[in-house]
Amino acid sequence: MMNVKTGVLAATLVAGLLGGANDAAAYLKPPSISQTYGSGTVSFEFTYFNGPFAEFNSAGTNSNGLLNGAPIVPSGSTGMAYADAGETYGFRTGSTPIAGDPTSVALSYVGGSIPTVISFQPLNFTNQQVGVPFTIGRFTFTNGQWYGAGQTVALNTPTVLGFTLKTTGTGGAATLYTQTIVGEIMLTVNNPQPADYSTLAGLQAEADWISLSSPVILRPFPAFRVYESFAKPEGATNTGSVDLVAIFGSIYLDTFDNPTEGGFLTASPVPEPSALSLMVCGLLGLSLLRQRRR
Repeated sequence: MMNVKTGVLAATLVAGLLGGANDAAAYLKPPSISQTYGSGTVSFEFTYFNGPFAEFNSAGTNSNGLLNGAPIVPSGSTGMAYADAGETYGFRTGSTPIAGDPTSVALSYVGGSIPTVISFQPLNFTNQQVGVPFTIGRFTFTNGQWYGAGQTVALNTPTVLGFTLKTTGTGGAATLYTQTIVGEIMLTVNNPQPADYSTLAGLQAEADWISLSSPVILRPFPAFRVYESFAKPEGATNTGSVDLVAIFGSIYLDTFDNPTEGGFLTASPVPEPSALSLMVCGLLGLSLLRQRRR
């Protein structure tokens, strides 16, 4: 007879494989693993940019963007995203790798602007227990000026920043605590019309936000919003920080938590896991189940 742990792993296998085949709407659940503790280091790098890099109107392109001080030159084909229903102005879009493996990305206009900056501070871990949430690092978001705001929320053009996050375990459980995560930070610049600077709700609606997506999220992430420099409550700033919470199991990203300064959290819709993500979950369960039977 299978013991309880083997039964849980078998359930993970079945849910993952069947869910992947049917593209079921379910988030990942960490497998049941015996209580283990481990320590290690965390590293992070932004890897690619995808989104608006220039602004245009009927007269042509009137501004171009910089990424960490260098002009954004798309590596492939480019597109156009209109910011108004009449299609009179909008943004040129494209993708490019981010050189230098940075932990921080600054976006600004060539003509001069307040940079929008998103950075990540990795936090090493000590005696971290499997299955228990912990802070793996901290995002800081300075809400400056950048492209992407449309006349309505539906016409916003987000900026996507790919990332790789790695943990390197030490000691006897090093293999379990050595993991790699890939994901994306999505920056949404918002400009609601008509603007309302007289109420807290209006100031919060003006705030831009970042959200996170990855094949290894456990549940929908909230949006981390930060006030504009020109539209904020008394005492607030246009910079905020938020913890990134993770769980070792393999490793999973759990949520944003503990916003500070000019930042706050709101609900953020997250796409359902793709069939590929669910198939990966199933294969993980299969691998663990085989290990248990040896």
